[in-house]
Amino acid sequence: MKVEITYQIALRDSGNPLSLRIPVPANTGYQNVLSRRHEGNCALALYARWDAGAENKALTVGIEVETRERRMPLAHAGQADALPDEVRPFLAPTAHIPTDGIVRQRAEEIVAGRNSPLEKSRATRAISC
Repeated sequence: MKVEITYQIALRDSGNPLSLRIPVPANTGYQNVLSRRHEGNCALALYARWDAGAENKALTVGIEVETRERRMPLAHAGQADALPDEVRPFLAPTAHIPTDGIVRQRAEEIVAGRNSPLEKSRATRAISC
């Protein structure tokens, strides 16, 4: 299945510098990024920053992704044991995707009282939809 994702973002001037992080798909065993286009002040990491007073705070990003059907057994997803090693790189922070400070605090609030990775995943998904 081929999917095209387009973000069109135009920000009003707040008089302050602005930063924006946009989630983008990655090449994996079940999906392949066919193309990625962007117009505006951003790098391929899709972290954009506008200085205070910048005239044009617009950004357009287009991504075309081809996916294949993927099924994962959830028999162990309800258990509160350690995450598999292959999952850990996707949860690690990067320069533009922090997982500490206010981000960690909010995540802990969202998953409070939930023990298994599946319960935590469902809780975080529920607030993002």
